[in-house]
Amino acid sequence: MMSIPKQEIRSALRRLHRLTLTAEYRNEASLSICRQIEQTALWQQAHRIGLFEALPDEPSMQMLLTHQGEKELFIPRVEGAETMDFYPYRVDQVREGGAFGITEPTQAMEEAVDPASLDLIIVPGVAFTPQGVRLGRGKGYYDRYLQRACHARLIGVTFHFRLLASLPAEEWDFLMNLVITNKT
Repeated sequence: MMSIPKQEIRSALRRLHRLTLTAEYRNEASLSICRQIEQTALWQQAHRIGLFEALPDEPSMQMLLTHQGEKELFIPRVEGAETMDFYPYRVDQVREGGAFGITEPTQAMEEAVDPASLDLIIVPGVAFTPQGVRLGRGKGYYDRYLQRACHARLIGVTFHFRLLASLPAEEWDFLMNLVITNKT
């Protein structure tokens, strides 16, 4: 069986995104995804959770960031060309326009959380399969980070139209423990 190259899948999904992802769809889908995450045992049992600030074509996790205080929440910052680290989420310590134009934490690098201390990481992706295979953007930030987050459980999140029957996978790819879409 011949596999479609990852870049071709990403390009096709970008075209589909332009046709499908309206602001209204994104808002409604994001709320649905966040509500479903809150109902999972993985979320309810976790204390230290890695979230993300969404790009315009990703589900927003803003609803989950309101759990600060109930849970220890962390968001990522890209450090240089290849590294990403998570930092404690504090509303007064974030800035707009970080890498890729998203909000990022402003703490000193020494305040990065030990990846092995996270219980749960909510992981964005260009696409997922129901079995937990993830297609990222191709930069490898999450692939490298997840190698260091050895104990964390993983929930992949995406829009339903980006849940695909199969995706090419590499030996270094991490399977998600659960994939949630707005129609899961």
